[in-house]
Amino acid sequence: MFIDREFMGRHITPPRHDIDPDKKEDAWHLSWAKYIYSQDINGFSPIYSRRDDFATLRKYSNAEQDQEKYMDILIGKKQKGESKRKGYMNVNWEIFSIAPKFKNVVLNFFEEVDYEIMADAVDENSITEKEDMKWDLWFEKEYSELISIISAVTETQMPAPSFLPKSKEELELYGAMGGFKLNNEVAVEKLLDFVDDVSNKEEVSRRVREDFYVLNIGAVRDYVEPDTQQVRYKRLDPARLIILGGGETNNFENATAFGYYVNYSIADIRLASGLEEDELMSIATQYNGKYTNTYRDFSFFHNEEDENKFAYDDIVVPVVECEFVSVDTRYRTKRKTKYGDTLNFPEKFGKVHNDETRQTSKIDIKVWRKVSWIVGTDHVFDWGLQNDIPRPILNPKEAYSSFHVYQVKGKSIQAQINPILDALQLTWLKYQNLKATGKFSGVSIEFSSIQNLSLGGKKLSPLDVLKIYTQQNTLLYKSTTHAGQFYSGGKPVDAIPGNIASDTAALINWFKTDLDLLREVTGINQVMAASDPNPEVGLGQSQMAMTSASNSLKTIIYAWKSLYGNMMRNAALRLQIVAKNDAGDKMYSDIIGRESWRAFKIGASKPMASYGIKLNPRLTQKEKQEIEIKLEEAIKGGKNGNASITMSEYFAVKRMIESGTSIKYIQVFLADRERIKNERELQLQRENMQINSDNAIKQEKAKEETTINLYKIKTDDDIRKIRATEEEKRKTVVAKIEAEIRLPPKPEKTQI
Repeated sequence: MFIDREFMGRHITPPRHDIDPDKKEDAWHLSWAKYIYSQDINGFSPIYSRRDDFATLRKYSNAEQDQEKYMDILIGKKQKGESKRKGYMNVNWEIFSIAPKFKNVVLNFFEEVDYEIMADAVDENSITEKEDMKWDLWFEKEYSELISIISAVTETQMPAPSFLPKSKEELELYGAMGGFKLNNEVAVEKLLDFVDDVSNKEEVSRRVREDFYVLNIGAVRDYVEPDTQQVRYKRLDPARLIILGGGETNNFENATAFGYYVNYSIADIRLASGLEEDELMSIATQYNGKYTNTYRDFSFFHNEEDENKFAYDDIVVPVVECEFVSVDTRYRTKRKTKYGDTLNFPEKFGKVHNDETRQTSKIDIKVWRKVSWIVGTDHVFDWGLQNDIPRPILNPKEAYSSFHVYQVKGKSIQAQINPILDALQLTWLKYQNLKATGKFSGVSIEFSSIQNLSLGGKKLSPLDVLKIYTQQNTLLYKSTTHAGQFYSGGKPVDAIPGNIASDTAALINWFKTDLDLLREVTGINQVMAASDPNPEVGLGQSQMAMTSASNSLKTIIYAWKSLYGNMMRNAALRLQIVAKNDAGDKMYSDIIGRESWRAFKIGASKPMASYGIKLNPRLTQKEKQEIEIKLEEAIKGGKNGNASITMSEYFAVKRMIESGTSIKYIQVFLADRERIKNERELQLQRENMQINSDNAIKQEKAKEETTINLYKIKTDDDIRKIRATEEEKRKTVVAKIEAEIRLPPKPEKTQI
């Protein structure tokens, strides 16, 4: 960062707000930029005093910290007048650190923590519309038979709702699940997803979370791209921030001004500012050979490598992009005409009427203004009212800044582990030195005791004696002097104990202790940090370990969620402002569809819809795996041994999960499929019941016919029998009669 010494120790007062807004021109904005800058370099911004610490913390997190501090500890500081240190350690002073691994483990863990956006319109009109939708559905449920009769009578096919609640509790639950979603709510969710895509959300979120891990502070900024009308956001480096006020809360919501240091090339300045070429060359000359620029010769007006560029186009200069709260005061006068009509018209600044026919009111409007200042000059550009200032619909007097900052109280995780990393590095250096200079066990030998020895008449030199000792573990020596007297001055051979084994064990124990401390501070336990899963660690233990790690990192999770939620709130408001004009119509219609964009534009018309932005956690990898297991179970067999879902539904849900589709939409998809399946099963059940009923009727009819036939057969048989009997009787009677007719009468008997 470039420091203009002119502002060091100077007390600069900010310009007044209570002037004519039309007179808040470049000079007024320049004064504000200088005030914000001076406040920073004189220590009134909470970031200024921490910039050196930020640089140190980042070096530690990347294993790039200064080696000199370890040399100072182990071999002493360089003395005055010495060009080199004096030391006797045999080590490689390169940094050996596991800090990058721990940081990457944490950041990779956060990759699993993501949110889906749910927009809930909370303005009065939207709430009324959703209430109407809810009670319309209840009406269809309560009067479904009447609706069917009306449809039949009028011969009109009324669309059947995809869902009918069985009770009011189910109706409320359906609403809580998003069943009464307005078209403009669906549209804003699609638009915010697009904002994430064009802003490269994955990269922004990873870098901001890294800032939280290393520095304990993260920052982002939302904006509207002027050329394309795309709403976007970007990550800000906390070390380049200026913040004035608002430190009483973690998110600096009451801050009055922000600034951000950006490096601009002269070519960038030319495009952004419209300065004349002699002014640009003057600025380039001012920074030539300074502020990361190597000195170059401008006598060649054009760049030697590219004739379309000036020789000074690549000179880099510091620019402070400022944004600050201001109050614009406007005056409006109500005047009664002679016809009794009341007119309302703008009044000149400061002019007030207060009589029978005219009444002037003063209106204070909170605004955010912007200005970009080339440090060390009096040149500013991109000044004026902030573009598309987002305002809460329910409180339009308020205005939101495009800067979003969140600071976690206390030390960052990286700051907490730096002393442990120092201890690890010292242990590592001592371990190297021990390996290079440590001694194993040995012996000390009194040299005269192995001189002038002979074995088997052969004279042995001291070297021969040592060879016998090393090869056969037997040491020959004599205990008498050259005069033949017994030598009793001590052992001729003495053991020298080695230190390398015990010292190595001590160093390894130090390593383990330091690693345990690292895990305790960071929350990264062995299960989470392991490159490969340990087969000896059970599933329950692994899940408990991951839960413990998640708990220790919740502050960072919450900090990012707070930043992201505020960005999405601003983005939803900015999108409505963009929708009020036609510049972005084609682009956004192509992205979310013409009808969705039209619905959103209608919602953005006055009074604009107010959206409550909710962030629901997306599915983690573990949850995705659990869902896939359930899907596989469902496709294998459900109720009555039948598959609960079809193969096409199985692959559809898998594609949704892999593409990151919201669990809400997956739930709606499956609920709709389940509804269709239940309706199909119900229809099939009804058809089966009808078939069974028809079969029963047929069987009963057949049974009746059989009974009738049997009765008829029996009756016919009885009739035949009766006829046969009667015929026999008839024949008998006839025969009897015929016999009586043919035979003569019998003679009477005489009595004797």
